[in-house]
Amino acid sequence: MLNVTSPPVVVPYSADQIRLLVSPQRMAPYLRQSDGNPDRALRLYEWSSRMSAAAFETIGHFEVLLRNA
Repeated sequence: MLNVTSPPVVVPYSADQIRLLVSPQRMAPYLRQSDGNPDRALRLYEWSSRMSAAAFETIGHFEVLLRNA
């Protein structure tokens, strides 16, 4: 039987709360790419995080494939 867990609970943080948690040094490249617009920079940061997570998921599957080969 396949045991599937439910997706993680997403806590809805506001943009202002996220800006307090992420250092200015970390946000600087995103602000440069978004012409200094903090809302666009935050969306770009979120997109980057999601792309990284997707890449690591794929890498994880590939690792299992190699281990089981």
